[in-house]
Amino acid sequence: MPVKTKEYSPFSRGSLVQSASDLYMALGDEEASVVPQGTVGLVVDRDFSHDGNNVLVEFLRGEKWWVRLNEIEPYIR
Repeated sequence: MPVKTKEYSPFSRGSLVQSASDLYMALGDEEASVVPQGTVGLVVDRDFSHDGNNVLVEFLRGEKWWVRLNEIEPYIR
């Protein structure tokens, strides 16, 4: 029997993602400038104006960062 499925992007708004490696911010103090590998976040927005590879992610620590798609991966339990 056929099953109804819905296809969606793993990086669309509301998707859970995790950092693929340590992410560093150029500004700020040392403690707030690193998101460790594996930190879970929620995709808040996506920038389609240039190449579409930038997403705004709010990580569990409450920090919102613009990251590239190669810096995050889908969160799979």
